[in-house]
Amino acid sequence: MFTCRFVTGHSKRGGLPTDLDWAAVVDKSASTIFYMGSRTAGAITNRFFAEGMAGDTPVVFAANVGRADSWIYRTSIETLSEKALPYEGDGPVIVGIGLAFGECPTAAETPFRIDCRHQTPYHQDCRERTSNAS
Repeated sequence: MFTCRFVTGHSKRGGLPTDLDWAAVVDKSASTIFYMGSRTAGAITNRFFAEGMAGDTPVVFAANVGRADSWIYRTSIETLSEKALPYEGDGPVIVGIGLAFGECPTAAETPFRIDCRHQTPYHQDCRERTSNAS
């Protein structure tokens, strides 16, 4: 069982929120999703690393979720804090950090039926798998 919390990825001034209780946010027993975190993803992961989160803690960076041009990047806190993200778009972004994200299957890896009404090139095998499952 995982606990998940949602936290804003930037303040009105554009940087990390200054009023976050980082000791509580960096709770190893929970996973955190930062919304609107594209510009601060590196700072967020650096802060998690500085607060003692293990370097191999999973991170998922997702842009344009639910859209035809969705983009997902899986890495770890240590890797992300060492380099810039290979994403240059300006779409909506969420950053997930924590053990729950180490167990995220892709649509192709999911063993149960998936609703494929929204088809994109990324979900091509989904249509084939669900038609065979019927």
